[in-house]
Formats: sequence, structure tokens, C-alpha cells
Amino acid sequence: MDNGNQCNYKQQSALECEQEDLFKLLQELKRKVNLTRVSRLNASKRLREDHTYYQKVSVYYSVLIAGLSIWFIRFGVDGEQEISYLLSNMLLVASITLTFFSMYISIINLQERAYRMENSQLELGKLLNDIERALIIKVQSLEELKKLQRKYENILVRVENHEDVDYWITIVSNSKRELKVKRKNTNEKHDLTNEEVAATIEKSTEKEDEGINKNEELFIEYQKNIKSYKNKRRFYKVVGLSFPITFPIILLGMEALFKWAAKIFISLN
Repeated sequence: MDNGNQCNYKQQSALECEQEDLFKLLQELKRKVNLTRVSRLNASKRLREDHTYYQKVSVYYSVLIAGLSIWFIRFGVDGEQEISYLLSNMLLVASITLTFFSMYISIINLQERAYRMENSQLELGKLLNDIERALIIKVQSLEELKKLQRKYENILVRVENHEDVDYWITIVSNSKRELKVKRKNTNEKHDLTNEEVAATIEKSTEKEDEGINKNEELFIEYQKNIKSYKNKRRFYKVVGLSFPITFPIILLGMEALFKWAAKIFISLN
């Protein structure tokens, strides 16, 4: 621990030092609770978005398969028995795929998980208020601090943990403003006209600059991870929406390729 942050037992009483340590532990607990609360909120938003998307895809598949089935029954394919057989099999496979897809949506239960995440972040918000009150009244005992910590732990174990991307988004969004303020304040200190004062301040802010640079590197890494995650989600969505169109094309292309290869094999023999 930095000596500047340690309690000075020579100048302060044991009670004052204990109160100072409790205050620092409460501040750290407040930071953790707030990060977890915002991360849970981000997780609930992500789960609801996924649930809405899967529901739309399910409706999209259902309408498309129903439309093709009605068209096929009504009009059929005259004089093309092979194509008619292929299309009927494709519709059967698509219907079975849609059934399993609907079962998958029901199993992962995104809407219920989003609801539990929202309740968890509301409970964390109440705990955050309790911690802020404890900081104002200056909690007097370690037992009161442990009680708040146990409450935090109980809230965590009742709900599944959020994903890393939810935490990354929280860190980046919450810290950009703080980082800008620190950078601005540091630059202002370095721009002082009095060289002696500026040199003194520069020496005292070397560690602060080092911390800011480390944070910037961390934020850049998190932003890259978030961008990569969003690109993957975008790719999966495009593939999911285009699958009913690309799948029949791939099957028809494979069949045409097999027929072409069979004709060449027969001609060679």
C-alpha cells in the first residue's frame, strides 16, 4: 500500500485509523457494487435484444415456410418430378429446423433471464443507497461493513453472472469522462508559467500520468473487444436472416454439380 494512503498512527488515534480504513473499504465496495449494477443492466438489455431478434427470426422463418408450402401445394412444379421432390424435402427439412430452433429459444429462456438481471440490478441499486448512507453517517463498526458485503454476495449468487462484454461496456462508458477530466487537469498543471511550481507538480503527477496511460491502454483493449463482439453478432444475424434463401440455393447448386459430375463420369465410361 502507498505510504500516502496509510493511516498515520503517530498523529491519529487507533479509532480514527479504524474509521479511515472502514471508509476506504466502503468506497471500494461502493465501486464494485456500482460496476456490477451497470453490468447487470447492460446484460438485461443485451438479453432482451437477443430475445426480440430470435422472435423476429422465428416469425420470419414461419411465414416463409408457410408461404412456400401453400405455393407448392397450390401450384406445384408441373413436369419436373425431380425438382418437385427436392422442394418438398427442402420444406420438410426447413420445418424440422424451425421446430428445433423454437425449442432452442424456449430452452435458453432469454426473456426470463433478462427479467432476473433487471431485478438483480434493482437490488444492487438499493444496496448502493445503503452504502452511500453508511458513508455519510460514517459507519462505526466492522460488523456493519460485513453485513453490507454479505448482502452484496447474496445478490450475486442468486443470478447468473453477466458476460465479459457487459463489463467491458460498463468500464468504457463510465470511465471515458473521468479519463478526460484527469487528462485535462494534468495538462493544465503542466501548462503553468512558473517553472519551479510546474516542475514540482510534474514530479507529483508522474504516477498519475502513468495510471492514466495504463487506463487508456486498457480502454483501447476493451473497445477492440467490444467492436469484435458486435461484428460477430452482426455476422450471425446476417447469416440467420439469409439462411432460408442461401440454403435452397446451396442445395440446388450441389444437386446440379452432382448431376454434372455424373454425366461426365458416364461419358468417360
